[in-house]
Amino acid sequence: PEDITCTNLTELLVAAPASVDTMLGLIRRLPNLVHLTVKNLMLDDVQTDISIPTGRVCEPVTPLDTKISRLTFRYSCPLYSPEQAIAVAKYLLLAIPTLTELFPGQTPKQPVLGFIAEYSK
Repeated sequence: PEDITCTNLTELLVAAPASVDTMLGLIRRLPNLVHLTVKNLMLDDVQTDISIPTGRVCEPVTPLDTKISRLTFRYSCPLYSPEQAIAVAKYLLLAIPTLTELFPGQTPKQPVLGFIAEYSK
């Protein structure tokens, strides 16, 4: 149900396969979560709009109300396109303003680092 929240939970490890939408739902329902690890993130059938503004004049990504500072995930399938993986990492960086550490599994690192450098100017 949408109304379930766990306000005292600060750390969570999800070992079962979980979609991007499920991960975002957990983040929304666990307001005091500081560290989240998802071991089998799936990119199939993502319902959330993870499009990224291409310029500074575009509408910003709506931030999630969370305290997460560390997010770790690995994809369940190594066959996802690098573009999908990069888009998810970029979206999470923009949507979670409290994020200080991101460990995006098999995501190509250079495009993500370039994105961080561009947005931190």
